[in-house]
Amino acid sequence: MKLVEVKFEIPEDLEPRIAALAAQMGLSFDMAAELLLWDGYATHLCASVERTEREFREDAV
Repeated sequence: MKLVEVKFEIPEDLEPRIAALAAQMGLSFDMAAELLLWDGYATHLCASVERTEREFREDAV
C-alpha cells in the first residue's frame, strides 16, 4: 500500500465557505476540502460546495 499526497489550489472566494463547512462538519479545513473535492470529482469544486451548503440548510430546517 502506498500513501499518496495530493496538492490542489482552492480559489480564494471558496476559502471562507469551505472553512464554514469544515466547522459545521467538525473537520479540519484540509479534510473538508478533500471531501468536497472527492464529492465534486466529476464536477467543479464550486458545485460541490454549493450542494453541501444546500444540504446543511435543508437539514437545519
